[in-house]
Amino acid sequence: MLNQSKSLLASFSKRHEFYLSVMIVLIVAVLTATSEDFFTLGNIFDMSVSSALLGIMACGLFVVLIAGGIDISFPATAAIAQYVAASYILSIGGNFMIAFGIAALVGMLLGMINATLVYKLKVPAIIITISTLNLFFGLLIYFSNGEWLYGFPDWFMNGVELFSFTGSDGYDYGLSLPILTLIAMIALTSFLMSKTRLGRQIYAVGGNADAASRIGINLFGINLFVYGYTCDH
Repeated sequence: MLNQSKSLLASFSKRHEFYLSVMIVLIVAVLTATSEDFFTLGNIFDMSVSSALLGIMACGLFVVLIAGGIDISFPATAAIAQYVAASYILSIGGNFMIAFGIAALVGMLLGMINATLVYKLKVPAIIITISTLNLFFGLLIYFSNGEWLYGFPDWFMNGVELFSFTGSDGYDYGLSLPILTLIAMIALTSFLMSKTRLGRQIYAVGGNADAASRIGINLFGINLFVYGYTCDH
């Protein structure tokens, strides 16, 4: 057992992830030593919430990268999905599930537009998605007139929070909706890529798309899924 552990540690120390982990630990140690406010409960929760959105998007982008593609347009698709969902809430009302469903549907449709353009035009995905990034942002500014949205209902502004408690500093903490969504997306993406047939097909397409096509994998269908999965977050 001990020899096996040493072997795994030696194998991990040769990977790039090992050096990245060491660097992160060193940065945390330096910031903790130089700032007494860094490694505090409040700061950890604040950083977790602010980083959750990027983490959620990273789960979707990870799937696209595994399939051999890339999506630069995801900030624009996320902005459009958020704007459409927010506009619906302000005009009609609803709840978190309706808002989430609308945003996911809009993002998925925009992602499928990317997938269709990449597959049909046979143009590198980075060129297509850079183009749609500017196109989507331009359309958003045109239809929204660059105006901010205000007047959201209390249920939207207050959000959802589980396991809330009051810290020693007097502030309330808990697992907010962004953190819960990030945890759910990490679990879902991990299950998809490691436990499902679709995940194995995505790996196959990313490894060799021509070979995957010869064994019967639907390349267009895989493209639609991975780009839709990226943008429905």
